Amino acid sequence: MIVLLTGSALVLPNVVSSGNGTFAPGQAFALAVLTVILYATFLAMQTRSYRRFFIQPESAPPEGPDARMPLHKRAILIRSVILVALILPIVLLAHDLAILIDLGIEQAGAPAAVGGVLIAIIVFTPESITAVKAAVANQMQRAINLCLGAFVSTVGLTVPAVLAIGLIMNKTVVLGLNAADTVLLVLTIVLTTLTLLGPRTSPMQGMMHLALFVVYAVLLFMP
Repeated sequence: MIVLLTGSALVLPNVVSSGNGTFAPGQAFALAVLTVILYATFLAMQTRSYRRFFIQPESAPPEGPDARMPLHKRAILIRSVILVALILPIVLLAHDLAILIDLGIEQAGAPAAVGGVLIAIIVFTPESITAVKAAVANQMQRAINLCLGAFVSTVGLTVPAVLAIGLIMNKTVVLGLNAADTVLLVLTIVLTTLTLLGPRTSPMQGMMHLALFVVYAVLLFMP
């Protein structure tokens, strides 16, 4: 999912007929629809047919009166409402927060792209904290769900939304990455694949991921 979505949305625009990192209106509409269908199919399989592949295994079989019981539908509904209620302030404040961040970046003389990085950090901080806690507790399936699942949902929902807004408002949406960012994307995908395909991971692989992020940060300020 990650390879297909990032390749289609962030690399393909650089080599289509326009060649300037954008899609033609017909191409944008088709890609938006296909991305939504693909993500909806993945979500349905993740929560239904292949749900067992995404569940963190219990360290020991539940026993006794304190055994974990399946959540009741009412409890799921209540938690869903609370989740939406907690997300709503972030969504409502995002626009004003972006203006404040852009003003600070402009006054500091930093690159404009720093604003997008800061917004992404703010948005992903809760999931990152939970993923780190899961990794420390050796709950690797939960950590992978949070890290990779959050990325798939972000690309699978953001790209169609941005393309749809561009078509409705007749705005040019530039999705294509430049050459340096494309190389970093390929390195990230290859390194992540090698990390997850092995039976074990090591601190060295973690250091390589951090080093790759530092390289991105250096190129962000010194392109």
